[in-house]
Amino acid sequence: MKLNTSIQYLDYYVPSNFVLVDEILELNKEALLGSNQTLDEGIQQFKDQSGLNRISVFGPKEDIATIAAEMVGQLLNTTRVQPAKIKYLICGNPVLMEGSVSVIHYVQRKHRLTHCPILPLFQPCASTAIAMGLSEKLLDKSAEEYLLVVTARKCRDLANRYVGYTIYADGVGVSLVGNVPGRASLRNWCWLNNGATSLERMEGAGGLPNVGKLRWNIVRNGVAFLRGSLEEMGLELTDVDRIIHPNTYFDVFHKLYADLLGVPPEKFYLDNMSFGGHINDVDLVRNTKDYLDALPLRDKASTALIYAIDLSESLDTNYHLLQLDIETTERAGIASRYRSEDFDNHRE
Repeated sequence: MKLNTSIQYLDYYVPSNFVLVDEILELNKEALLGSNQTLDEGIQQFKDQSGLNRISVFGPKEDIATIAAEMVGQLLNTTRVQPAKIKYLICGNPVLMEGSVSVIHYVQRKHRLTHCPILPLFQPCASTAIAMGLSEKLLDKSAEEYLLVVTARKCRDLANRYVGYTIYADGVGVSLVGNVPGRASLRNWCWLNNGATSLERMEGAGGLPNVGKLRWNIVRNGVAFLRGSLEEMGLELTDVDRIIHPNTYFDVFHKLYADLLGVPPEKFYLDNMSFGGHINDVDLVRNTKDYLDALPLRDKASTALIYAIDLSESLDTNYHLLQLDIETTERAGIASRYRSEDFDNHRE
């Protein structure tokens, strides 16, 4: 789908409080270990291949509703966008509606956004990308309009953070997309919803793939999706400066995707892989913001891709790809409230 909207603002919060990968894997040794492998060997192999090291977790006094509301307040203050011009409030994860306080409803009321319908987009690893893709249809071209995306991840149980192919962390992300010029232009959106696993369960043998085969199937199908999408967009990989993706597993992108696509590993945005863990689509907000913030001032346009992969509970996979054109030498937005040196206090 052709797009003519733009990213106006991105920000994220990744807690400085963390646990080590070792601590989480020790709680999952039965699922982690292969044959003839000690626990230390299994942990080291996972760390070496995944690139994950320290997993961000909310501290006992950190409240997700307060954090999200403060971030939306900062967004409004920085962009000076009038709340009346925000037409939709996108909820990117069910956690924002759970519990005795609905975070997304609190944000809506606190910041005078009650005129905005709350739209839940529950592909948690891709909701922000989907919202960006839908912006072309949702925003009226005859007036200045915006959509605001709030997304988050919060895990309550330490052991359940490990899911075989990655480890989940905590965090919050906010994005503002508009139909006026902004930090970067959205030009194309391609998607693929692959329901092969559910079809097999309902009509076939219904066998479950192991983690290794599952990862390979996701990568193989992802490579085919990327190639087809680039062709649809009229792009070559040589036209692309960076591919921005989730922080799930280092070797998957550094080795598998790079080898299968025939590109150097540096084509992928791997800068944040070791610091934080996988935070659903907060990863995409974080990586896109950091990529844009680090761009040198330039006189010519460049192109990046935002690549979202969402794996459902059924193990069906949803792929999304956005073409992002950076056309200006000006850089806007505030610095993120996270730096790797913030990781100086281990969880008590």
